[in-house]
Amino acid sequence: MLYKFIDTTQYQDDIALPSEAMNFNGVFLENEVEGYRTLYVSGRESLAPELDFYDSGARHGKKLKSRMFPERVITVGYQLISPTPIDFRLAYNKMTQILNVSSAKMIFSDEPDKYFTGTLTSMGEVEPGKLCITGELEFTCPDPFKYSVEEKIYRISGLSKIYYEGTQDCCPEFKWNIKGNTGYVAAYKEDANTILQIGNPSETQSTSNTFLAGDVVVARCEDASIFVNNRKKDNLGAIGNEWEAFYLKPGENQIGVIASDWASPPEVTMSIREVWL
Repeated sequence: MLYKFIDTTQYQDDIALPSEAMNFNGVFLENEVEGYRTLYVSGRESLAPELDFYDSGARHGKKLKSRMFPERVITVGYQLISPTPIDFRLAYNKMTQILNVSSAKMIFSDEPDKYFTGTLTSMGEVEPGKLCITGELEFTCPDPFKYSVEEKIYRISGLSKIYYEGTQDCCPEFKWNIKGNTGYVAAYKEDANTILQIGNPSETQSTSNTFLAGDVVVARCEDASIFVNNRKKDNLGAIGNEWEAFYLKPGENQIGVIASDWASPPEVTMSIREVWL
C-alpha cells in the first residue's frame, strides 16, 4: 500500500488563524481580506438522516422505505473591522469577490485533511454605516459528506485486503497499466459476486486483442465511466457491470483483479477518497 503524506501547512499561513478559519477555494479570508476574522462555525457536525416510511398493512407500525441524508448547511460567523468607510467597502467587496465561486472546496483549519464542497447561498444582513460589523455567511453543500484532501492509492494484485477508515461508503477508481496484449481486465469484490469487466474475455492470444501493451485503462465506479489512454470508451464495459454495488464499506474489504489468463498480468492500482459524515 502506498501512502501520500499531507502537508497541513499548505492550508495555513504564518499569521495565527482562528481554530475554525475557512479555506475557501484555496485561500483563507483572513489572509486576503483586511480586518476579516472568523468567529464561529456551525453545521459541520453529524447530520441526521431523513427517513421515509410506508404502512405495513395489517401489522403494527410502519416499515422503513428509505434513509437519506439531506444537503448540509454550514454557517460561518465573522467579524469585519475597517478604519474608514472606503476601506470597509474595499474589504467587503473583496470578500464577496472571493466567495463568488460555485461548488468550491471548503477546508477548515482544525481539520486540514478533509473538505466539503459548498456554494455561498446567503450573506445575511449587515448593519449600515458601521466600520465594525459581525455577520453570517451561509454555504449550502448539496453533498453532505466530507472527503479526504489526498487520495489513497493501493497496488492491487490478485485478491487484496483493504482497510477503509471512512464512515461512509466510497467509490474506487481502478487503473490498469497493460504490460502485454490482453482481451479483458476486471475487478471484483470479496467472493466475486460484484464484478466489473472491461473488454472481451473470449479473445485468445492468437487473435487481435482489445488492449495492447502500453495501454492505460481507467474505470471510475462513481459515474460508471471507462477511459483507454484518456479517451472515453464506455462501450467496452460488460452488460451487467455492477457499478452501483462496487464500493468500499467502512472496515475491511477484499478487492481482486484479473485479466486474460494467457496475458502478462497488468499493473493495477486502486485510488479512493475517504468519505465521512
